Amino acid sequence: MFLNQAPAIINKFSYKMRLIITYILLFSFETTLAQSDMNFLYGTKLDSLSYEKRRIESFFGLKLTIDGNTKFRSCTLVQGVDLESPTFKGKVDFSNSLFLQKADFQKPEFLKSSYFNNSVFYKGANFSGVIFSKTANFSGAQFLDNVDFSDSEFSEIVYLNNAIFPQKLTFNGARFGEVPNFDFAQLPDSLILNNVNLSSIKSNIFFNNMELDSLRKRTGNLNQKCTIFLHHVDFSKIVINFEKFKLGFNESTNYEDRVSQYQQLIKRCQDLGMESSVEGFSIVLQKLKLQQAWGTFAPFFIKFQYYWWNFGFKRSLILRNIIFAFLISFIIFFIGFKKFALVYFPVDQLGLTSKDALILCYNRSLINQINNRFKIVLFYTALIFFGWKMDHSKVNYRAYPWTSILVYLIYVVGLIHIAYLVGFVIDH
Repeated sequence: MFLNQAPAIINKFSYKMRLIITYILLFSFETTLAQSDMNFLYGTKLDSLSYEKRRIESFFGLKLTIDGNTKFRSCTLVQGVDLESPTFKGKVDFSNSLFLQKADFQKPEFLKSSYFNNSVFYKGANFSGVIFSKTANFSGAQFLDNVDFSDSEFSEIVYLNNAIFPQKLTFNGARFGEVPNFDFAQLPDSLILNNVNLSSIKSNIFFNNMELDSLRKRTGNLNQKCTIFLHHVDFSKIVINFEKFKLGFNESTNYEDRVSQYQQLIKRCQDLGMESSVEGFSIVLQKLKLQQAWGTFAPFFIKFQYYWWNFGFKRSLILRNIIFAFLISFIIFFIGFKKFALVYFPVDQLGLTSKDALILCYNRSLINQINNRFKIVLFYTALIFFGWKMDHSKVNYRAYPWTSILVYLIYVVGLIHIAYLVGFVIDH
């Protein structure tokens, strides 16, 4: 009877007095709190805790030890959970529960299996520094705010399958003893895995099995990806693809480290035969290098590389580019042929003089002019655009300097296209 009235009595005292009385009562009677609503526990050693389908105002404690099982199954924790350095020697069951405020588990030890499956965390969850000695089950849990597992230790498998992470999921410095299960979990905005220790696991972590449905629906962007942070991580133990992920970096991460991470990730994708991801991450790396090299002018070179051959991954675009460049050169020569013929005219190759060519192109009937000019300019363009060598002695650059520069420019453009064409043919 006295224990049932204890909470009401304690609430009348100051915080410090509440703490002292709570400690004395719990220590003296060694209660299991199975039916009590006592919610602040300090330095206490309990046999067990057992609540089911209950409304719990709060669960606060410091250096709490529970020898037996702890059960808060299908409960509603109104004011949240704030436990610092507790030790749970038995099984812990918070499955199907509602955490209406922040759930703060600071450096606890879960010596047996722990269950948070199908629970809902409305205001974030802090599991930093937790030791999970056995299986940890978060399958189907919904985290509606940030969740932090930094510096936690998972000795056995942790189940995060079908869980929902809409904001930020952090594993900085965490250690995994077995491969975690992320199958069909909804990806967060940011997945932070910096300095994660994967040395004990023997196979791959397939982050590709996670889903983007929730993230893309929430942002309204069908191309939205999860930003993943992988600083000081063993890339040989992880599998991510370009379709779902993009690399993220802290502001302090320098250029060399960023390049190194991309190179490791690209090699990993190559080893796994993930060609589309190799292409995607390689293009991002090339953009990064262009931004570093050209700064303000980088957007121009990025657009050029994309148009030219999609950063080397669509070499067939070279054929399209040759056709376009040749047509543009032909139009330029066709419009200004009267002047170009006076600047440079390869008599030996065309088999007539520039004077004869101009007569055929401009001193005939309109139809004949166009017909003659089309044929002559077509061969004229081909000789300059596809010519390996120009007779520079025949270029009248003194009388027509600017027109001469344009002729040389078209010649150089043609040489560049030919060089890429030769490379394309050799590759095939």
